[in-house]
Amino acid sequence: MRTMKAILASVLGLAVFASLLTAPAGAQGVADDAVQLQNGPGRSYEVTITNVSGQPVTPPVVAVHNRLADLYEVGEAASTEIQEVAENGNITPLVELAGETRGVHGAAVAGEGPLFPGESVTVQVDADRGRRLSLVSMVVCTNDGITGLDTVKLPRRSGQTSNFSTVAYDAGTEQNIEDPDWWVPPCGGNGENLHTAEDGVITAHPGLEGFEELDFATGDTILEVEVTRLPRRTRTYEVTVTNNSGQPATPPVVALHNRSTSLYQVGQAASEAVQAIAENGDNSLLVEAAAGLGGVGGFAVVGDGPILPGESATATITTDARGRVLSLVSMIVCTNDGFSGINSMRLARATGRTVTVEPRTYDAGTEQNIEDPDWWVPPCGGNGENLHTAEDGVITAHPGLAGFDALDFAAGERLLSVEITRVG
Repeated sequence: MRTMKAILASVLGLAVFASLLTAPAGAQGVADDAVQLQNGPGRSYEVTITNVSGQPVTPPVVAVHNRLADLYEVGEAASTEIQEVAENGNITPLVELAGETRGVHGAAVAGEGPLFPGESVTVQVDADRGRRLSLVSMVVCTNDGITGLDTVKLPRRSGQTSNFSTVAYDAGTEQNIEDPDWWVPPCGGNGENLHTAEDGVITAHPGLEGFEELDFATGDTILEVEVTRLPRRTRTYEVTVTNNSGQPATPPVVALHNRSTSLYQVGQAASEAVQAIAENGDNSLLVEAAAGLGGVGGFAVVGDGPILPGESATATITTDARGRVLSLVSMIVCTNDGFSGINSMRLARATGRTVTVEPRTYDAGTEQNIEDPDWWVPPCGGNGENLHTAEDGVITAHPGLAGFDALDFAAGERLLSVEITRVG
């Protein structure tokens, strides 16, 4: 009868077995006790695994995936990769499978060696998407025992934590012979790791009896698993807008977003929010829209009031992983429906890098261009009526303005300049 003290001494003394139980060669470490195998930009989860049994277990393989992918399924035959874990503690094939399986969006190995009774290990798993988590680890001193989680739901909200417990399963690939000669070498016996095949399926493990601390019953908890969704990783940009024209401009609305999101499209009808800016300088609708768009990672209004000729205004915007490109909308004040805009310009990724761009000048296509201050917003003169003649058009290049001295600008002329610097 082997005691746990003797088992631990054997585990620590056998380098050959340790090589099977450790993370695969070439994997890059993300922490002292974790190995990251795949990265995705969208979500990060902190997974803490505690061994509450009397059995050592191999470093758990953790995968984030969609609901159609899985690493194993109770009632089905074990894959050769699961068999390698269950019989020999060899996690390398399963790690490779996780990296190649469609629907697996992030995976990691938790720890660099066996997880002994009472010990915990924490790993961060990054994934671009995926709502489910699976976990697999060998229950070491068994013939073909594993423990794990199969396609459990991940926490949806940032900061939310979900807790799970695992039980032992029999992989159904090797007959259960309760003799250390049929187990991996650190568990005693003569080191032969004898094997008697079993053509079965994954089922609840019948347990182990007569080996003191190693014993467990069917349904006993082996691991406790705590999964926390971490706040999205962020980047911070400083955006400075300078008015190089003779026209005043409204405070620009700037959004940092993914490539599938846009604030406007040239050649298409302007949204109600863009129309409100272009005709009346009202940015409240666009701010509300930016806040509600799922692809927007961060946004801001640059300045507290109009940016007058020769003036600048600066805003700092923090975005999560969704913020890959920048868009901007600002009214050219003394026009019928003119605006300056940037549509999905790629952001700098390196900290300290600055990109400068001059927004194009557009006609929103929502109001006819009548060059008379009575048809413009009150600050531009006239009688303050802000008369309106509708135009059922689309967004196009602005034709320019002539005959109003400093307010004049030519077709194609860029009126603003925007400097974007990644600062964090």
